[in-house]
Amino acid sequence: MNEVFFNCSPPKLGDFLSTAMRAMPGDQAAFFTAGSKPEGLVRDQLALHVHENTDLIAAREWLHRIDLAVLSEQEPLVLIELKAWAHLNALSEKKLMNSDPKHGIAGAFLSDAEKLRKISLDFLKKTQKQPKLFAVNVFFAVGVLDQNVPNEGVVKYAREHRKALQEVGSLVLLCDTGLGKAKSFFETHGETSVHALSAGVTWGIDVRLDALVIEIEASK
Repeated sequence: MNEVFFNCSPPKLGDFLSTAMRAMPGDQAAFFTAGSKPEGLVRDQLALHVHENTDLIAAREWLHRIDLAVLSEQEPLVLIELKAWAHLNALSEKKLMNSDPKHGIAGAFLSDAEKLRKISLDFLKKTQKQPKLFAVNVFFAVGVLDQNVPNEGVVKYAREHRKALQEVGSLVLLCDTGLGKAKSFFETHGETSVHALSAGVTWGIDVRLDALVIEIEASK
């Protein structure tokens, strides 16, 4: 599986990530996702899959706090930044296009892209080589309804999930519509691919995880 990272692309990385997430039972992933934002869960599953299924090194919080670096010996092949958003966030034009890195999908992506490009340029100057750069946006949805909410505070963003479901009508439509809007934005910034990561049930609530993988051009 080393070849995935020596010749990496959004579809290859996304497929590898989907396989990594399938190693965790869907109901376990649902439990973690419903209770907290899942970027750490996804990153750790991806790193473990690299560690167990390749001869490469998976380094979390690497050097300049890169979320995940995949290294061949000491040479970085791939650098990845991850962010987690609810599918419902992409339905809001204000949230999707907000330029604030802390509050907007666009702002967070552009900030990560700038960070990765700067680090990549540093490596080019030192080694005449550049790692490939990727942003992984993890989207999660929790099927919260009035009749199935556990004790208050157990499900993160329960009120927002419930409101979005009431407006859109179904979890599938909510997820697919959100992914479509997010993909339309990200495709303007580089090659993008969409991947299903996990689906499961916790506390009787359906939970879904998807990812958008975007390659960031190092020289832009």
